[in-house]
Amino acid sequence: MGYLTGSQRRPGNKGYPRPGLTISGAISLAVDEINKYHPLRDNHTLTFTVAETYGEESESIYRTAVLWTQGAAVYVGPQETCVHEARMAASFDLPMISYCTSLKNRETVSHLLAFFDSSWSQNFLEFWSVKY
Repeated sequence: MGYLTGSQRRPGNKGYPRPGLTISGAISLAVDEINKYHPLRDNHTLTFTVAETYGEESESIYRTAVLWTQGAAVYVGPQETCVHEARMAASFDLPMISYCTSLKNRETVSHLLAFFDSSWSQNFLEFWSVKY
C-alpha cells in the first residue's frame, strides 16, 4: 500500500497542523492487527510505504506518481487534497482510500469514485474505491 500522509512540516512552516499524525498511528495498528489476527490468503502480508506530502497538493500529486512507480497496489490518503490524486489512481486502475476530504472535493470526483461515509471527529472519513 502507498500511504500518502501529511504528518510533517517543512522547515519554517509553523502553522501546518499535521493531521497525519493521528491517522498514521491508526494505519500502523490496523496493518499490524490484520497481519497478526486476520492472515491473508497464501501467506501474503500487508505492508505500506509512507509518502510525506507536507499538506501540499503538488507534493501529494508527485508522491502519488512515485508510489505507482514503486508498485503500490492501493493508495491510502491523502487528507487535504484528493481530486488530482483520485484521477491518477483511476487512470492507474488502482483503488484509493481517502480520508478527511471536503464534500466539495467529493462532488468534483464523484464520476470517478464510489463513496462510503462515516463521521469521525469533525472530519469525514471517505472510503473511495475506483468504479469498474
